[in-house]
Amino acid sequence: SSGINAEYGGVINIWTIASSTPMLKDGRRTVALYSHGNSCNRAMSHRVGLYKKLVSMGIDVVTFDYRGFGDSTGVLPDEKTVVHDADVMLEWVQSKYCDHDIVIWGHSLGTGITVKLLSLLEKHPTKLVGLILESPFLNSGEAGRHLPIAKIFDLLPCTKGVIANALEGLFPTDELITSIKLPILIIHAKDDRILPIHHAYQLYNVCEANGMENVTLKVFDEGQHKYLFQNESAMNAASQFMRGL
Repeated sequence: SSGINAEYGGVINIWTIASSTPMLKDGRRTVALYSHGNSCNRAMSHRVGLYKKLVSMGIDVVTFDYRGFGDSTGVLPDEKTVVHDADVMLEWVQSKYCDHDIVIWGHSLGTGITVKLLSLLEKHPTKLVGLILESPFLNSGEAGRHLPIAKIFDLLPCTKGVIANALEGLFPTDELITSIKLPILIIHAKDDRILPIHHAYQLYNVCEANGMENVTLKVFDEGQHKYLFQNESAMNAASQFMRGL
């Protein structure tokens, strides 16, 4: 565990986890930079479960908390700060893992953050070889319509749509993903009740409609919103994707 000083103040705290049985491609290891969702911190049990699965697959892991999450400090998080922190981490991984291929793995909110970050880069880093989007959303407004708290607000005419409207435009993944030239794997569970499966289908349809031949969609019967790491088929799909990069 260590910390990285961020622009505008504060510290981004991280974990680095090395695989004892590395997957090698032409002598190069692969590191996954994990960008987590909107709850709590990098130490949540489902996240730790994924780290363990990745290192067992031969993938090194770098995981972090955005400032304002977990033990990372300095700001109250918003759209700009979380994207900035993901950018800081990508630069850090490039400098510290110069002999690795880099894959970004975003989950839930982390998919919107990583897509936004990559859409802002004039050129993708040469060591960055792929992007995995686990349980992504089409855009933040559509995601807001399906959050449990939104369903409570929508019961009353005076507050109907307030959550979705508040989130509208923050992370327009469907608009930004078309600028990404990297190979992309989308994985999603059919029993996800937080971000229902239609998000993945519609996001993939956007990619197809824009002629993106670099995108693969894999859906699975079980895994809910944050337990795909327990689905052997999902993890095999991720491993095969990374091995093929």
